[in-house]
Amino acid sequence: MRLRSQRYVTNNALARPVHVVVSPFKTGTSSVGQALIDLGVGHVDMPYDGKLLRSIRKKIRKSNSLAEEAKDFVAFRKKYEDLIRSEFGDLVSAISSYNVFHDAPFGHTHLHLFVRKVLAPKAHFIWINRDFDSWLASVRNWQLTHPDVYPQHKRWLENPEEEVVRRRIFWNKHYQTFQLMRRFCPDDCFEMAWSDLKGYSALADYYQVAIPSKAFPRTNVSLP
Repeated sequence: MRLRSQRYVTNNALARPVHVVVSPFKTGTSSVGQALIDLGVGHVDMPYDGKLLRSIRKKIRKSNSLAEEAKDFVAFRKKYEDLIRSEFGDLVSAISSYNVFHDAPFGHTHLHLFVRKVLAPKAHFIWINRDFDSWLASVRNWQLTHPDVYPQHKRWLENPEEEVVRRRIFWNKHYQTFQLMRRFCPDDCFEMAWSDLKGYSALADYYQVAIPSKAFPRTNVSLP
């Protein structure tokens, strides 16, 4: 496969800094993606690519399984770096033109952070810590109003209590993964509060850049 932007790809890895919003969907991820552009931190935001995600699902499951067994990123990278970069060469080629990721396949929660850090050694990871109940209500509303996109929306109607438990397990798992990644790369992991989305200050402070003279973006909103 021909690389989209060969100067940015080295040994099947993204060689330049990239910015990845890694909290679950409906946490303001698309708004933060746009804010990174507004701040001049990022320049090209990758949109959702379901086709690309589906093409690498088996590789994702395999690599995530390896990463979930690991507790030490340095050891994981040493043991699996060549394998991971070989497996995801096509993914790196496909996303190499972008440097902001807030949606699938490289944003959100599809790929374990250990795997993403191997593929993008200079990645910055951003977690938006939304209140769980507020997030849950937004997810429920979004899925019920987009039934063609989310066939699993039926769970909210058939067994809502079980779906709440499933979502809590999901949230905790990915937040714990973010915390683990932060232990090894503290300067590359930034946790935002939901209230930080009222303005640019938190992101601007993290990246040490000026605040733009415009309102903070609100995109892809389900519930306030």
